[in-house]
Order: sequence, then C-alpha cells, then structure tokens
Amino acid sequence: SPTPVSLPQEIVSYEREVFDEDPLDFFVDTHEFQDPDCVAFYTESSKQRRHKALADLQREKDEDMRKIESFLEAKREARSEEFQSQLKKARSVMLSKQAKQRTQLAERHKKQVESDEKKVEEGIKWLTQRQRAELERRMQQHQKDAQRLGLTQERSATEWNKVSFELQSRHSHQYQQFEAKKADMKKKSEQELKAQSGILEAHHKKRQVEMEEFAKILTKKHHAAQETLRDKLLKLHQE
Repeated sequence: SPTPVSLPQEIVSYEREVFDEDPLDFFVDTHEFQDPDCVAFYTESSKQRRHKALADLQREKDEDMRKIESFLEAKREARSEEFQSQLKKARSVMLSKQAKQRTQLAERHKKQVESDEKKVEEGIKWLTQRQRAELERRMQQHQKDAQRLGLTQERSATEWNKVSFELQSRHSHQYQQFEAKKADMKKKSEQELKAQSGILEAHHKKRQVEMEEFAKILTKKHHAAQETLRDKLLKLHQE
C-alpha cells in the first residue's frame, strides 16, 4: 500500500482555516474599513462630530462665562450701591455733626451777648440809682449851705443850676462810658465769634477733605476686591 504523505503543519492549519469556515461568512461583515471611500467618510464624520462636540463645549463654556459675568455684575452693582450708601451715610453723619457744632457755637455766642447785655443793663441801672442818690444828696447839701449862708432864693437857684449842670455833664459822660463799653463788648464778642467760626470752618473743611481722600482709598480697595473675586471665579471656571 502507498505510504501516506505527511503535509507540513502550516498547510494543514491553512486548509483548516479556509475549508472549515463557510465561504459566505466573508459577506456577513460589511468590511467598510477595507473601502477607501468608506474610510474617508467615517474619518470626516468623526472629525465633524469632534468639531461639533468641541463647539458645543465652547458654547457651554461661553454660556457659563456669560452667567458668571452676569453674576459678577449684579454682585458688583449690589456691593457698589451698599458701599456708596455707607459713604453717603458717613458724609451725612459728618455734615450733621459739623452743623451741630456751628449751631452750638452760635448758641454760645448768643448766650454770651445776652449775658454781656444783661451786665451792661445792670450796670446802667446801678449807675442811674447812684446818680439819683448823688443828685438828692447834693440838693440837700445845697439847701443846707444856702440856709447857712443866708442866700437869697435867686442866688440859691443860680448856684444850684451850676451844681446841677456839673452833675448832669458828669452823669452823661458816665452813661457814654457805659454805652462805649457795651459797644466794645459787642464788637469783641462778634470778633471772637468770627475767629472761632473761622477755626471751626477750617477744621470742617480739613475733615471733609480727609473724608473724600479716605473715600477714594476705600473705593480703590473696593474695586480691587471686586476684580480679585472676578479673577478667582474666572480662573476656577477655566480650570
């Protein structure tokens, strides 16, 4: 009998791989990626999907960015309004205190003027009583002297007119001195008020300038804090 031929193992494996499978199995798979046109189509489609996905992602990021900007703007406006309200209140309090100080100064001046006028009136009253008492005393003295000297009524009247004229002149001068003192006190009081008002107004202006400078510093810090918050939120979003 003929001796059987032994085939190499590679041929046996090939025959088993080829002839053991159904030849129609090849057509079960579409084998798109063996078609250059199909590969190009899928490649383009995949590229378009990636572009669309990136565009959608960018659109979402832009929308998120718009929401963040809108939130920051609303927050900025709210804090700015609150900040400006606080500054307005601080200015109002300062101006109210300054107005109160001016009123207090005017009231002190008014009380001082009233006190000075009262002193002058009391002085004039005292002077009037003193002059009246002096007039009565001199009249009594003149009558005694006229009797003692035996002066006639006409001579006595003449002498009394001289004494009376001298008294009236002196008393009038004393009144003028009081009026001059009254005017001098009023003038000094007005000068003192003017000087104190000038000092007070200078102090008020200085405080107002300091307030505005402080407001500028606070405003810069406020804006810097807003920008810092904005940068942090944007950085977090980008990450």
